[in-house]
Amino acid sequence: MKKISLLVLVSILMTSCLKESESGKESEFLVNCHLKFVFLNEKGENMIDVDDIKSLPVTHQSDKNFQELKKEEIRLFKGKEYYYRMNRINYDEKIKGYCWYTGLFGFDNAKEGKTFVYINGADGDDVITMKFTSSHEGCIGAYYCSDTHEIYYNNTLIYSDGKYSEKLDPKYVYIKKKKDNSTEVILEK
Repeated sequence: MKKISLLVLVSILMTSCLKESESGKESEFLVNCHLKFVFLNEKGENMIDVDDIKSLPVTHQSDKNFQELKKEEIRLFKGKEYYYRMNRINYDEKIKGYCWYTGLFGFDNAKEGKTFVYINGADGDDVITMKFTSSHEGCIGAYYCSDTHEIYYNNTLIYSDGKYSEKLDPKYVYIKKKKDNSTEVILEK
C-alpha cells in the first residue's frame, strides 16, 4: 500500500514538473540587451527625466498586472542614472540626454521572447521581441546560455547578428512617441 501511495505521489509530482517545464515557468531567463534606447516626444525632446518617476522606462514580462514603480524601489546614482530590475538609464554626453538599457525575457524551450515596455504610464503597448537560441551544453557558471539573433521594437528590426537577416547593430535606437500613442523607431548606425 505504501509503495502504491508513493508511486501515485511521484507520478503527480513528475506530471506537475513536466507541465511547468512545457509552459516555460522553470526555464525563464533574462538576458542583458546592449542597445542604447532613447525615448523622444513628438518634438524630438528626450522624454526621460530622473525627477519624474513616470518617465523612467521599465520592462515587464506580461502586458497585464503591471504595477507602477515606487520611489523606494529605484536606486539613483549621482542624479544621472537609475537602476530597477535590469532597467537602467544614464546620461549620454554625445546626445545630451538619457539612454535606457534593459534586460529581455525569454524561455530556454522557446525561440522567441517578448518584453513589454512601460513609460509615462503607458499600458505596455510597446513590445520588444527577441529571437534567440539557447543551450544547456557548454555553459560555465550558468544553467543555460543564449545567443540573441534578432531584436524587434514594435515589429521593427533594431538588431541582427546576421544569422537570419543582414547584420544590424545601431549606436542608438530612438523611440519617438506620438500623441496618438503610436511609435516611430529611428536607428542611428
